[in-house]
Amino acid sequence: MSHHPATGLYDTLSHLCLNVGERHLGSPGEAAAQDYLAARLGEGGYEVVREAFDAPGWEYGPFSITTEGGEAIDAFPCYFSPGGEVTAPLVPYTGVEPPETCRGKIAFSGRHDFTHVGDTNALAEKLEKAGAAAWIVNSPYNDTFSTKIVRNPGLERMPVFTISQRTALRLAREAGRPVHLKLEARRFPHRSANLIARHTGSGRRKLVIGAHYDSAPGIQGAADNGTGIALLVHLVRALKPHLGDWSVDFVAFGAEEYGGPGFGLGGFEYMKAHQEEPIEAMLCLDGLGTFLGNPEARVGRNGLLRRWVKEETGFTPRPYRRGSDQGIFDQHGIPTAWFCDGGAPSGIGHFPLHSPQDVLEIVDFTRLERFAADLERFTGRLLREGVPAAPPAEIVPLEKEDLPAVRELVSAVWTMGMSYRREQLYGRVFDAPWQEKIARAVAEYLADEKVHAVKALVDGTFAGFLSYRIDAANRFGEIGYNAVAPAFGGRNLGRRMLDAALEALRCAGVEDVEVITGLDDGHAPARAVYEGAGFRPMHSSIQYTLRL
Repeated sequence: MSHHPATGLYDTLSHLCLNVGERHLGSPGEAAAQDYLAARLGEGGYEVVREAFDAPGWEYGPFSITTEGGEAIDAFPCYFSPGGEVTAPLVPYTGVEPPETCRGKIAFSGRHDFTHVGDTNALAEKLEKAGAAAWIVNSPYNDTFSTKIVRNPGLERMPVFTISQRTALRLAREAGRPVHLKLEARRFPHRSANLIARHTGSGRRKLVIGAHYDSAPGIQGAADNGTGIALLVHLVRALKPHLGDWSVDFVAFGAEEYGGPGFGLGGFEYMKAHQEEPIEAMLCLDGLGTFLGNPEARVGRNGLLRRWVKEETGFTPRPYRRGSDQGIFDQHGIPTAWFCDGGAPSGIGHFPLHSPQDVLEIVDFTRLERFAADLERFTGRLLREGVPAAPPAEIVPLEKEDLPAVRELVSAVWTMGMSYRREQLYGRVFDAPWQEKIARAVAEYLADEKVHAVKALVDGTFAGFLSYRIDAANRFGEIGYNAVAPAFGGRNLGRRMLDAALEALRCAGVEDVEVITGLDDGHAPARAVYEGAGFRPMHSSIQYTLRL
């Protein structure tokens, strides 16, 4: 394996992967990683601060799944699974059947496509409450498993295992037969910690650069997130001469893989302790540096950061997406940039995330060296030029007098719409130009008495709008047409308007809200806003065309 010892990236990463190993909450590896990083972060003469916080701990011992014939099944206990020993019939469970059908049996979800850990955690609770003896759930990978496909510390007695899709095919033949399952495991109250190399400057500006050091259980955690930690340790040394009057916290976050409050728990606890400080930006390093990765920076709330990513690095700037410790900073209105390997909704599309295949050998150290240089240039520019505050924006109700501005905006930017695409594809106009069609559709929608709308004003200038419909009888709402003028992009106006609409929907007694958007690149900013607000995919479709 080729590596470049000058920056120390290989030394840091190989120590975490080969000497420390798995670093989940409550494990010996978590404690060893904390001690190692406290020493490494202090090498540049920084004050190193350990900020502890409460978190659920978990340890596991011997485990096994065997068939009635004595065949061992390749499996792994899910994060926070209770221990236990069970012999019971295996019963297929897709999540559609009443969970009571699994009472006293081992539920087997071998063909369900779980798109969100919230789904699996909720199903685990339902099955335990219904009296299932245990649960075996497939991971979204053919030849390995995600050890945190379920991570629910609220379970009390039901063991939960995960298997690969290949193993699910084998285990499916055991449906209706007794299967033996055994796990020694224990959950316990625990204290995790963020490790911080702190530089206190003389000015009023603060920057946070962070990466999480914990891993999913049972894995090395090379790309997720040993590479991020290796880059963080490098930047601690490389950036010291350039910090000037900035205050900078280089944070090794704990407990990101748990999630907990909907964000990385370490990031959440850090923000809770430091939310009154003048943090101008947060840079997050998580899941990057693999051979087949597509490096991207998920930038939120600041168009200038997006431009600097393009000018100073080899990362592709993309819209903000929640998914690591930067999420809670965005929630507090702080500009963020998450540097990662993209390629899939999960953020990692080229290797099985949270699986035993996340090992040192998948890391491209030549690429990681380039990333180190990229991040030095990017952060150096940020420290020199600062992050200018965006002009204040107001979110207020849309007025009838705003309709000409709405028409002008949608007629200029709606090039991701189907009418425009048809004109481009077929080379002809259908009934009316696409600009007229979208303007008419938006006007008709806004005229509906159940539809309401807000607008964004920046220094008194119309910058965008967002509409929403209230179906009070069914306690249901929908997010309708919306757009932000390109001149005002990167200021989080879309999210602020969406938050205002969601609050109005709550006040109207709405319990569920839907929004429809496209899967093309033109709709990527909208998807980022919806996902950042907590919306989850419900249904996807595709439209075909045929030339006769």
